[in-house]
Amino acid sequence: MPDPRERARTHLKEQTVSGLLWSSGASVAQQILNFAVTVVLARLLLPAEFGLVATIAVFTGFVSLFVDFGFSAALIQREDLDERHLSSAFWMNFGVGVLLGGLVAAMAPALAWFFKEPALVSLTLVLSVNFVVGSLGIVQSALLQRAMNFRRLGVLGIASTVVGGAAGVVAALGGYGVWSLVVQVIVSTGIRTTLLWATNDWRPRRLVDVQSIRQLWRYSSNLAGYNAVNYWARNGDNLLVGKFVGAAGLGIYGRAYNLMLLPIQQISSVTALVMFPALARIQSEPERVKRAYLRAVGIIALLSFPVMTGMFVVAKPFIVTLYGDRWTGAVPVLRILCVAGLMQPVAATAGWLYQSQGRTDWLFKWGLVAGGTMVCSFAIGINWGVRGVAVAYTVAIYAVLYLTFSIPGRLIGMHVHEVFGAVRGALLSAIGMALIVWVVGRSLPGGWPSFAVLFSQFGLGVLAYAALIRIFVFQPYLELRDILRGRIRGHTATSPA
Repeated sequence: MPDPRERARTHLKEQTVSGLLWSSGASVAQQILNFAVTVVLARLLLPAEFGLVATIAVFTGFVSLFVDFGFSAALIQREDLDERHLSSAFWMNFGVGVLLGGLVAAMAPALAWFFKEPALVSLTLVLSVNFVVGSLGIVQSALLQRAMNFRRLGVLGIASTVVGGAAGVVAALGGYGVWSLVVQVIVSTGIRTTLLWATNDWRPRRLVDVQSIRQLWRYSSNLAGYNAVNYWARNGDNLLVGKFVGAAGLGIYGRAYNLMLLPIQQISSVTALVMFPALARIQSEPERVKRAYLRAVGIIALLSFPVMTGMFVVAKPFIVTLYGDRWTGAVPVLRILCVAGLMQPVAATAGWLYQSQGRTDWLFKWGLVAGGTMVCSFAIGINWGVRGVAVAYTVAIYAVLYLTFSIPGRLIGMHVHEVFGAVRGALLSAIGMALIVWVVGRSLPGGWPSFAVLFSQFGLGVLAYAALIRIFVFQPYLELRDILRGRIRGHTATSPA
């Protein structure tokens, strides 16, 4: 008779692999759709209009952290979960969503005064509604993630992206300018929340249990504190650029930053959706957690490193082809940020260890150190404008890189050299690919249009990277290949968990 523990382990492997594939597939689709919508809107709208919404987003993004307040992660991580926790978390999230929506609406005149942009008043008032709407779907989303039902989450995400993007483009074509970006956000959130309720059987009861809230609070408060600190570490640059350079400069910086952020959102964030609940289930087995973590990190590096090094090389034809000549100011900024972004997808995984092991108190303390370093670097870099901020951001990332892995590594007996050993092959292959593309790119005819240069370099990069990883044949490549083959054949014997 099969060992129950072995059956449970096999089931977790199957769920993890299936979740990774569904999450990555859905995220790829969403990113492609979002990217296509952004390209269309960038050709219909001005950089300053993007900058206006980005200015508001600096504050609304921060406030949105407190709608959830870490309760969704606490619901996912908690081993003993009942209705008292779920309903209490729902009503807390909804109440806070209403409160924060009103706070953002009240802040509208102050934001307009601070940035000297009168249009921010009406834009901020409308965007404040998003907090209330979004708060209604938090617990339903957490339940799907806890159950590792990433197929449904992926479908809902794609649907909301399609409808929201279509609404934004229609509004832009109708001449609504900056309001097109607002419409896109509001419609997307509304559709996602509606679908979460329509496809989920759970409904909140009229129940708020103080003891249950306290139990969740022990975990969620530290996580919320970390998210707050980390937010300003990631968005303080936008605040300073918007204030001292202006909306147009923020539009340029924002386009470059969002391009750099794509592999982080597409790979690390997507993988975190699956790996966090998977690691939480085996939290009492540190050695197993370490093996799963290192395998996942190696695969993330395999997928993300060539994107960042390749984007560094093809930055100019990439931006000109997608956005047009008026966005060429973003080219040098993007190249600088690509250096920072090289290790970002891997570094972002450190949070899995803190959260899955229930040590959000450590995570919060680390956020104070790393976040403080980042914000100080922005304050120094702004003296040299947009490029100065990008350089400062890059320096800060690498200044704290060692500690990023060494501190959470103590929770599972992992050393930093093991992390770098897991990504070394991918790094060498990605750098080699970038050098090949750069050398060949310099020999291309100068009269070629930007799209011809981009596609020729892209094709060469794919071939070069494929050849290099086959030559080195390092472990993450073999594991990723075996995972994909296993899914194709209907087997899941090898997986990150």
